[in-house]
Amino acid sequence: MSQYSFLQTNDPSPAAATVITRSQPGFEDAPPSSADMEAINRYAAVPLRPEQVYVRSMYLCSSQPCSSDGCRFTRGALEEIAERIVGQSVLTGHDRTGLPLARFFKAAVVERGTDENGEPLFFVRAWFYWLRDTSGAKDLRLNIDGGIYREVSLAWKYDNWRCSICQAANGACGHRPGERYGGQTCYRLIGHVTEVLEGSLVYKSADRGTCLAGARTALSNPREASFVLICGAGDPVFHSLREAGLIEESHPAGEWLGPLAGSAEKLWVRCHSKTDANRIAQQVLTPDGCCLAEILPVSGNEMEPPGEIWIFTREASHRIPLDRSAEREV
Repeated sequence: MSQYSFLQTNDPSPAAATVITRSQPGFEDAPPSSADMEAINRYAAVPLRPEQVYVRSMYLCSSQPCSSDGCRFTRGALEEIAERIVGQSVLTGHDRTGLPLARFFKAAVVERGTDENGEPLFFVRAWFYWLRDTSGAKDLRLNIDGGIYREVSLAWKYDNWRCSICQAANGACGHRPGERYGGQTCYRLIGHVTEVLEGSLVYKSADRGTCLAGARTALSNPREASFVLICGAGDPVFHSLREAGLIEESHPAGEWLGPLAGSAEKLWVRCHSKTDANRIAQQVLTPDGCCLAEILPVSGNEMEPPGEIWIFTREASHRIPLDRSAEREV
């Protein structure tokens, strides 16, 4: 069964659309988008071109408890990590005596799977780049894409924590991290991260599910298709697929249209406006991509008839006629 990736927005405006795009396998060697190159060039002394860099990503840390250090990040702490990892180095084995392998240039908190209680899990996904023409650049790419380099780890600092059992500060309650009390395991809840030092390739991750991923969408099976969905809050498609366990990860849509620019070969758009559907298609489609746009009905909107379906490409648009006779007979 295919896996899905989702981008969700709480924006109630007509621009809060639903877009599904079929992507290449997770470790595709596609050129970085213009938005990615803009972010990368903030760290380059000489402006770089897309053909000069490799881009990959990693799921760096998560909201699940870490048994090795007894800590658990809150959603707020993950947001701080996503903000502060940008510009930091990618190292090997947390060895800060050597030079970096690569550099992080963007990151986001994404929803990815659920825990044993069915609650959403959140990960920091961080993208990094390195130069194609440097010594060892191809070896690094081959080892990442071939699964030899797979697991990752975060180096960070904090100055206070709360008990996950009773919320007391800094162990004042006497509950010990790692011990069980009334069926619950005690963890240090980290609500604030004072510093993010680096992210490393390691032989074994302490945080379950943290791993290297592709430039765009990571799949558990690279032969399977992946879809990206951008939807308005409460869209039944999103909720149905989430309940079916087909969500790979989710993001706030407003932050992700730019990075998706020119990356989608096939899209499915569900929104209330043909204009918005066309705008999204033109922004996100590859030059030879194709978009199926479903214009959903809006109460009181007399400007455009509801229920239209269109096909958009970069060059043209075509309306698909619908046979409503069956609906009228019901």
